[in-house]
Amino acid sequence: MCVETKYKKIQSEIPPLENRKQIKTAIGLAVPAIEAWFRCMKDSHIAEATWSRKLLSNEQVGYDRPSLKEDFYGSGRDEKTKKEKAEEEAKKLTNNLEQLEELFPQGFGCLVRDIKSW
Repeated sequence: MCVETKYKKIQSEIPPLENRKQIKTAIGLAVPAIEAWFRCMKDSHIAEATWSRKLLSNEQVGYDRPSLKEDFYGSGRDEKTKKEKAEEEAKKLTNNLEQLEELFPQGFGCLVRDIKSW
């Protein structure tokens, strides 16, 4: 069950406030990190299935959260530069949403399915 499906169940149990629209929510979980989404178009080994399969079989994955961040941002960058780089890469990803959904069917796929349900 997707994270947002669980959230929707909880949200449905909360009565709406009078004279207010219910807030629409969408949740995507970037595993192992958002930088995996940013890097997956450049490195075909970075994908949700690869990460999960290797972790379950105790194989060496080849990357982790810190290495993805280091690879994407470099070292010694300030927070403003990191934010700008992340925003720039996120804009590029909008041209490849189908591929991102394919590579990250749970984390990103759940987000897409939730938004499409609106």
